[in-house]
Amino acid sequence: MTTRLAALVAATLACAQLAHAATDPRSARPGFVADTAPPQANPTLAAPPAPFATSLDEGFDDITLLAGNGWFLQNNSSPVGLTNWFQGTNVAAGGPFDAFDGAPNSYIGANFNNTTGGNGIISSWLVTPVLEFGANATVTFYTRKPATPAGGTDYPDRLEVRLSTNGASTNIGAPGNNVGDYTTLLLSINPTLVAGGYPYTWTQYTVTGLPHNGQGRVAFRYFVTGAGPSGSNSDYIGIDRVQYSTGAPEYQVGGTVNGLAGSGLVLRLNGVTDLPVNANGSFLFPPYITNGGSYAVTVATQPTSPRQTCTVTNGSGTISGTVNDVQVACTTNTYAVGGSVSGLAGSGLVLHLDNGDDLAVAANGGFTFPTAVADGAGYVVSIGTQPSTPSQTCSIQNSAGTIDGADISNVQVTCTTNSYLIGGTVSGLSGSGLVLKLDNGDTLPVAANGAFLFPNPRLDGSTFAVTVASQPSSPRQTCSVTNGSGTLSGQDVTTVMVSCVTNTYSIGGHVTGLVGSGLTLQLNGGQDLAIANDGPFTFATPLADGSAWTVTVSTQPSGGSSTLCRVRNGQGVVKGMSVADVEVTCDYIFLNGFELP
Repeated sequence: MTTRLAALVAATLACAQLAHAATDPRSARPGFVADTAPPQANPTLAAPPAPFATSLDEGFDDITLLAGNGWFLQNNSSPVGLTNWFQGTNVAAGGPFDAFDGAPNSYIGANFNNTTGGNGIISSWLVTPVLEFGANATVTFYTRKPATPAGGTDYPDRLEVRLSTNGASTNIGAPGNNVGDYTTLLLSINPTLVAGGYPYTWTQYTVTGLPHNGQGRVAFRYFVTGAGPSGSNSDYIGIDRVQYSTGAPEYQVGGTVNGLAGSGLVLRLNGVTDLPVNANGSFLFPPYITNGGSYAVTVATQPTSPRQTCTVTNGSGTISGTVNDVQVACTTNTYAVGGSVSGLAGSGLVLHLDNGDDLAVAANGGFTFPTAVADGAGYVVSIGTQPSTPSQTCSIQNSAGTIDGADISNVQVTCTTNSYLIGGTVSGLSGSGLVLKLDNGDTLPVAANGAFLFPNPRLDGSTFAVTVASQPSSPRQTCSVTNGSGTLSGQDVTTVMVSCVTNTYSIGGHVTGLVGSGLTLQLNGGQDLAIANDGPFTFATPLADGSAWTVTVSTQPSGGSSTLCRVRNGQGVVKGMSVADVEVTCDYIFLNGFELP
């Protein structure tokens, strides 16, 4: 633009402002004059790259130097008006007020002409140089607006202080309500645009809550809606003496927790700061540590419910940036399950734990399952296999429960040897008084054929022997035992066989006086016995005890003389012994026709 053209534009702007001042109600305020800054289509002072500042003290003596010092200025209003930020207008020059300090005009100002019309959005940005953040970083500044004259109107103004942590970024977004990278609102003066809400005198504000490390910028945003020359909001504000100071960068310490199942985990930083952790995932201690300082993360309290042991890796070092690689790994504590066995005499006992463990137990005494059980978990101990040789039955006390921070050692396994009955079958019994005897002294009367069992069981593995203690009588019998001895082996014995047979006895006697031949004796009318000579005789087939018997002469002898044989003691009942007293006496009956006496 040539000097001539620039002069023409300046003259045109001055005329427009004077015309506005004549009609704008704000021109009635004493001492107020319209701003005479030249117009900009989208006025911007772009800052060249600048080193990070750790301190700042800007009094705005000459705002044309701001860009060279790293400041960034841009009118992002919608629509853009005639002015941007401008050198303050002091009272002597017709302005509304003088600077806070320094020369009377050494402040930076902005006014309603940043937008046009009556419903515009003023969004004018004054952005600091790039700042190096650190300990106790603060921004202080002074600001004010003109006092409202008596009976005059207050046109509310608003100023925001915003933060970008994106280094040297000057991204303030599109015109209007947008903020770009400056998303953090640190301070808002008169946020609801109320009359009297903006100070009428120079007032200092202090902004804290800045980052402890990194780089970014702080922006002063003159932000008014319903603004413009004919709007109900926006007047004139000034900013003076912006100062920034910071300490060394500070960083936080954090990391990740894995495997946490319990509650109550507390991590500790440098022996002082405790951090409760309730879940897996990332954690971050609140305190900041100055760059170059040391850090140490430990476990202050281990988790419970269930009990766990958490260990820390990458837990100590020197601060050179944010620490986020501390690793806390938690594992649930495990405890042994066991107890003692008593009474075990057999072999093959197997105990079972419901986590899948089987444990063979060979002798009395203590036992422990090989796999420990996690704290808080339930457990159940059962018998997997009962002992044999001898067969036993083992029972368990305190077999189930929940692990609660200690080994389980009170499971009690008690084994008792199984007992079995001894018996069998009796056959052939017809008498009474049969008594069987077991070698331990037990006796058992048996009254009839069929199964029998001794009433008292015997321990498995013990030997046994069954005998006949008393043979039957009435009739007398002889009972014999087969399979009567052996060793108990896990079940009742039912194979003892007792077979009874009735005793038999011979019938006989003595013959005297026999002359001739052909004498035949008969037993019970059916069994014949030929007698050839005097002397003893016995019928060939004995008779069962208790049987009745009768001996008769079935054929008398014959020969050269007549002989008569007669029987004495010829009948009776067999009573447990052979009969040998039957007497057969033979006499001559006739001799020469005469009967002998």
